[in-house]
Amino acid sequence: MGVLSVIRRWVLRDKLPIGEIARRTGLSRAGSISYGEAATTLEERGLTHRVWPRTAYGRPLGLICKAILDLGEATGTRIPLISVIVTKAGGDPSDGIDGLLKAYLKLHEAKPLRKEKIARLRTDRAAMIQELQNEALQYRHWPGVVRALLGQKK
Repeated sequence: MGVLSVIRRWVLRDKLPIGEIARRTGLSRAGSISYGEAATTLEERGLTHRVWPRTAYGRPLGLICKAILDLGEATGTRIPLISVIVTKAGGDPSDGIDGLLKAYLKLHEAKPLRKEKIARLRTDRAAMIQELQNEALQYRHWPGVVRALLGQKK
């Protein structure tokens, strides 16, 4: 059976999260993807023209994350910030995501824990990012989030 049909089965029948599929196939290093890889994939699929600098994708990604935050707030649902898996070449998201991270923590954490996590974002950003990446990669309800963002019914 081809790799794509196996992945399709894992997604549709087994409902495996993206992170587990990436781990099983070895198609991802720690689940992250660089801005350059994201841009190349979009270009190869004919979804966009060549964009330079590659980090120009950060603004649209931030807008998508803001929409996800708004959806989570409106529904009372904890939806991970998908943008934490898009990184600079060094493997960490750009500093531009920090404002979204703080908004996410304010929305989903109780005040004492939120203050602790925001402080940790300053002192141990890499570990905090890794936790948030794992949360995004293990989240099983991305298809529903996409449908909700597009205003589609199930």
